[in-house]
Amino acid sequence: KLNDDGIMVPQTESPYFHEDSTRAVHQSLKTIFPIVKAYTAFMPIYPSAYWSFAFCSKKYDPLKNFDEARWNKLGLSTKYYNAEVHRGAFALPQWVKKITG
Repeated sequence: KLNDDGIMVPQTESPYFHEDSTRAVHQSLKTIFPIVKAYTAFMPIYPSAYWSFAFCSKKYDPLKNFDEARWNKLGLSTKYYNAEVHRGAFALPQWVKKITG
């Protein structure tokens, strides 16, 4: 059970090697959550290193509700994540957009 303000983020396979599984998971999630946004990242330990995820929420959109000023105010030092990476992760190649629909 997810609270109304909760967020669920499952991994959804490699869209390159597991197109059918990736598509099926995203279609299923869209029957449960009003907001499902696919995003990708490079994960060297997984096949193809190109991996997909689904941001699922009842009310939050990962781009429309992203508060960059709030993130920057935290002053966290990370090796990977920043505001540009956050937005860029949701910029999908056309073939992945077709799979995740």
